[in-house]
Amino acid sequence: MSEDDAKRAELKRRRIARLNIYVGSILVVAIFLMVNYLGYRHHKRWDLTTEQLFSLSERSLEVARELDEEITVYLLLSKGDPSYRDLDELLERYRSVTDKLRIERVDPHREPARYRALADKLGLGANASRVAAILTLGDRKTTIDLYDLIRPRFGADDGGLIDIEAERSFTGAILDLTEGEPPRLCVTSGHGEWNADAGGGRGLASYREDLEHMNIQLETIEFVGNARVPARCSAVLVIGPERPFARNEVDALADYLEGGGNLLLALDPILEGGEVLHTGFERFLSSKGIEIDPTIVFELDPARLLSGSPVEQFLVTRYGDHASVEQFQLLEGPTIFHLARSVRVREGSGAEPLFLASEMSIAESDLSPLLEGRDYDHQRAPIQGSVVLGAALTLDLGDSREAGEKGEGAARGRLVVVGDADLFNEAFITQPTFANHHVTAALTGFLLERRSLAAIPPKTTQLAPILMTSEDMKSVSFRVLFLLPLAALLLAFSAYWGRRK
Repeated sequence: MSEDDAKRAELKRRRIARLNIYVGSILVVAIFLMVNYLGYRHHKRWDLTTEQLFSLSERSLEVARELDEEITVYLLLSKGDPSYRDLDELLERYRSVTDKLRIERVDPHREPARYRALADKLGLGANASRVAAILTLGDRKTTIDLYDLIRPRFGADDGGLIDIEAERSFTGAILDLTEGEPPRLCVTSGHGEWNADAGGGRGLASYREDLEHMNIQLETIEFVGNARVPARCSAVLVIGPERPFARNEVDALADYLEGGGNLLLALDPILEGGEVLHTGFERFLSSKGIEIDPTIVFELDPARLLSGSPVEQFLVTRYGDHASVEQFQLLEGPTIFHLARSVRVREGSGAEPLFLASEMSIAESDLSPLLEGRDYDHQRAPIQGSVVLGAALTLDLGDSREAGEKGEGAARGRLVVVGDADLFNEAFITQPTFANHHVTAALTGFLLERRSLAAIPPKTTQLAPILMTSEDMKSVSFRVLFLLPLAALLLAFSAYWGRRK
């Protein structure tokens, strides 16, 4: 082969090699674009953590997949808010399983005019600053508070709990919008009960505000002389009566419960002449396996007391196995009780304890030493150790006369009994370091069969925190920003030099 032929062959080889490079580069870019397009059109997420920390619960997946109308979510957090990134990522999890969720992000700091206009349009009022998100469906809306998103870390931090309060709140809000008319809680009046419209020590204004954010309505019903539960009531609350209920009034509430209704009794011990007055509910509750005793609970563990008195403002951190409070077992969240009576659960009745005082607690029926300032002989107390302060019961369909006529699809009656109305105290509900706000919300969810409020269990993990000093950060930055790129360049130069040789 002549020298000219060799040069032409070498030139042709180089042209073919160059063409292969161009074609290969075009193919790589095309594949890259195609992969991105397919990823956009057919979005798929993988959660490789063993605890599935970044996946929606089965209940949330079920709710999202069943959406048949578009819901608009207005996320009203600034991008600088510590919760923004996690909440935005949570919403993307919902978006990955349904195309019926539209997300509008409104930054109050960067878009103040748009934020104010939206707040006026949706009627947020004076509480706009505490609203984290609003969900709308047609002319219906429900709001999600900052309190609803982040549960405080109660007790010692062992690095083991992943909070799912935000998921529970969003799933619950979606259900609120899609399950028809908002539920209505009816608070009885006429016996000195707590006022549904007032604030302060015997007012339910803070509880009402919490309910409004959950798209639940609260109204007062007069029960004296008109012992009848209106059909519009989704549940009836009897909170802190100061006078006993008459027999016909108790019978009306019993018929309502046994007909598939939902009833909460928060019964303070009412003192008169050194004794605890009866409430009128004793015989009815005993028939359900729940005994409300004429006692006052003494918390004798000094670590649980918020004041010098063993009967005033003590903390409860022990909870039963009932579904409405089982989440608080992991949290060990302190719930405040104040001047409470004991509630006993009869074995085999189907009722379950909700709250338990410490192992050092007692319940005393002889109150004369307390009133006279004398010392107690605690060994003589009729109830000693782990005093129960509340109980819950779900009636079987066979126990309900009306439900039996309606068949298997009828609702079951749900009953909650608490030995202290101060569970709803405004001063306790508004304190984020105590669990009263979350406990009352969980009990409300149980009464209304709002599974979204209780059916998403907390997730635990064994992740260990990594603590780094400023010197450690500088060392890591040097390796990542300088040594790794330098190693890549050296490797590339070595490959190039090898091809040249």
